[in-house]
Amino acid sequence: MKKSATKILGVLCAVAMLVSVCVPTIAIAAEQTGPITVATAQDITATGAYSPDSPLSTWVSGSTRYFITSDNGGNSHQKFSGTVDAPMQTPIFEKTKEQMFTNANAINGQPWIINIYKDADGGLLAFLHIEYATGSDGSANKGRIALAYSTNNGDTFTYLGEIVAPYGDPDLSGGFIQGCPYIVKDGYFYIYFTEYTAEGQIAAARAPLADVLAAAKEGTVTNWNKYYNNTWDQPAMGGVASALKDSYGNAVTGITHANAAYSEYTGTYFLLHPG
Repeated sequence: MKKSATKILGVLCAVAMLVSVCVPTIAIAAEQTGPITVATAQDITATGAYSPDSPLSTWVSGSTRYFITSDNGGNSHQKFSGTVDAPMQTPIFEKTKEQMFTNANAINGQPWIINIYKDADGGLLAFLHIEYATGSDGSANKGRIALAYSTNNGDTFTYLGEIVAPYGDPDLSGGFIQGCPYIVKDGYFYIYFTEYTAEGQIAAARAPLADVLAAAKEGTVTNWNKYYNNTWDQPAMGGVASALKDSYGNAVTGITHANAAYSEYTGTYFLLHPG
């Protein structure tokens, strides 16, 4: 991944078009009066990591909050448990790609788990950032967004397939498709990513939540569509995408290896969005 997760701490930008966020676990309310160090270098290395390279994906099972992150280059993933203020209290494992994914040979490229959605059955849907995928032109230097699914609380995942590819399928230098924070609204998953063919700005794709989860439980993916010219009719795999605009009509720029959040106090949806 081109941007380290240590740079993810940026500015929370409210984006009017980011319509909702799924909060499948526990809502947390806390008063924050100053910076909090959630993990020291010693905490990080104790998990087996040396340079975290993705956001902390989190969910709650029973009374325990779990986290997963990936190390630099997506070469390994770490799972640990703790609190939002101290997520790395209890290291659980560090696993290679081959250990983390039950069908690792099916993955086209190098995967990073970026975000996780917990469904009503307890299954975990992972949104993957992919680099060095092989395209139709034979180049093994492409970017993708893909999905994986876990039925054992994140101990292993089954790779499901790709859901988003940039228009024209350029190499990473021109098609580094970042992502992907997700939200849920009106029965749809919405995901956000940097599409370089959308003027280098943030773009979006969506798919019905029920269809996505049903496909995941069958070990596959359903079709997603990109937002383009006020419609959702472009195929997410290679279709054209429009750049999203804020409430002032400006294109939204920045890094999209991040998360989304919803404030119950203000009714506002946020994207953690380093510019």
